[in-house]
Amino acid sequence: MHHALLIDEILQLILDYCAALPHSEPRWTLCQLARCCKAWKDPALDRLWSRIDGASPLVGLLNRNKEWEVNPSEVPSTFRTYAVRVREISHHTCFEMPTLDQLGTIMPRLEAAALSFHGCTVPTSWALSPRLKRVSITIGFARTPATVSHRADMAGEYLEQVHLAAPDLQSLHIRGLMTDSLSNAIPIFTQLRSLTVYASYYLTAETLAAIATMPHLQFLAIHASAVEHADFEDAMARNTAPHFPALEELEIRASGSLLATVIEYLPEDVLSKFSAEIDRLSRDPWYLKGPFEQLAHKTSKSLTELTVDDMAESEDLYSSLRPRTSPEWYSLSMLTPLAALKGLRRFALTSMLPPALVDGDLEQLGKWWPLLEHLNLGTFDTDYLPPNWQVSMTPAALPAVAKFFPRLESLALPILPIELVTAAAVPPVQETVAPQQKTLCSLTIGDVPDAASCAPTLVRALLDVFPSLTTLECPAHEVTERFAAVRLL
Repeated sequence: MHHALLIDEILQLILDYCAALPHSEPRWTLCQLARCCKAWKDPALDRLWSRIDGASPLVGLLNRNKEWEVNPSEVPSTFRTYAVRVREISHHTCFEMPTLDQLGTIMPRLEAAALSFHGCTVPTSWALSPRLKRVSITIGFARTPATVSHRADMAGEYLEQVHLAAPDLQSLHIRGLMTDSLSNAIPIFTQLRSLTVYASYYLTAETLAAIATMPHLQFLAIHASAVEHADFEDAMARNTAPHFPALEELEIRASGSLLATVIEYLPEDVLSKFSAEIDRLSRDPWYLKGPFEQLAHKTSKSLTELTVDDMAESEDLYSSLRPRTSPEWYSLSMLTPLAALKGLRRFALTSMLPPALVDGDLEQLGKWWPLLEHLNLGTFDTDYLPPNWQVSMTPAALPAVAKFFPRLESLALPILPIELVTAAAVPPVQETVAPQQKTLCSLTIGDVPDAASCAPTLVRALLDVFPSLTTLECPAHEVTERFAAVRLL
């Protein structure tokens, strides 16, 4: 054995690397290392048992009678030896297993528990520990609604036990149907730092208002499509505690009206990352200018990342509004309030429909956000555009980006790549030096018709402007393959 392997710090680093290998390699590798010598056995087994899928590996170590009863005095020492190594457990199914309540805590070092589908009904003792820091619950679907409701109720009872046993729980993730039992369990975790609730139409205004008063919450991801803004305001009026006092990251899916209401309750200059997924509406987005003004006022000194994902589709606009929507669909004047976000480093505005921004607007955006590193104005599929919808940006947008965004590292623009091919094929009228931007490493463009013949010209034109480009994303595989081949030269 090499002397370096006798140094504990080096051995621990090697075993950590082995534990991080993909797929099934870590388990096989760690099993072999545990058999090599006594010095490696315990550290290798610690990592082998740190994450287990279900309770079956531990249940297999128990001595059981025909009724699945376990005598506490007859629990083998090997069970305790391996149970104490478990740090994370995932329950996807629920088979017959002893509760072992008389043993106290089964896995005393357990830090993370994930319950999904039938795993939501496991005995709580198999997913409980005073050291628990992270809990994930996925209710899932079933053939009968009663089964889903039963899972949610059991998950609610489990969370009540977690509240009593694990006072330092930091992160809670819930996905799926929420019954009253599960909804009522969420607000009791006032110590949470991170909360994710993807409950679709089962989240209530009262629960959302209770979440808003969690004093230590730093990250919140929530689907609130069913919450009416008036109901939320009424619920918030009954809460006298400070609202979102520590919130630094917010990801929310909601209607525009609820979004505006939530922004009103944000404290000033605390939020640093904001992502809004706006539910589909049949009107243009000009009603969001007010919320943008409020957001800029609340976060002008703190916000570094802003994402707006408008879920509206062309069929949503089949109304009298539709003919006049294109010129006002996220135009520069609508985005003007966001100019106050001087510290912005990431801005994304994605939609099925391209924004009404022109090439000259990029200069203004560059002046607003001089520190911007990531700009995503979306790409689009021409097949999904309404008739007569104008695509405002042209290939001239790329040199504008190179000139006005010197720090940009990633980019997505709503331009027609075929126009870029046509422009690249036309020789310039006079000798000019095209601007280059040498920090951009990732670019996303839309689909390219006749990609096989266009790919060489398109790739060359992009690299002329962005010579440091290392990643090109495009639906046409001929373009990405051509780009990869050129980068290898």
